[in-house]
Amino acid sequence: AFNLPFARFDAHGDFSYGTYIYAFPVQQGLALLRVQEGGFGLYFVWSLLLTLILAILSYRLIEAPCLRWKKLDIAALIRACSKRFAPSADPGSIAVVP
Repeated sequence: AFNLPFARFDAHGDFSYGTYIYAFPVQQGLALLRVQEGGFGLYFVWSLLLTLILAILSYRLIEAPCLRWKKLDIAALIRACSKRFAPSADPGSIAVVP
């Protein structure tokens, strides 16, 4: 993939995982609806279109938000939370430090 002549091939997102996940169920669903009886071309176009739509939605709604989490600094988050909630004299209450 690194030797493809396309510049910024994945500029709009990487839909490969969604394509991998959704292609088979879409093809099986279309087969249950007997779309293949209209010919291979029709079956192929519907499979490609539906799979691409699901892959794009999957990337935008699930994968991209989760990928932003991998840059999260857990140690900094724990330090910030520990400074915000300081222990108080009363063990039954939590004092919030501004």
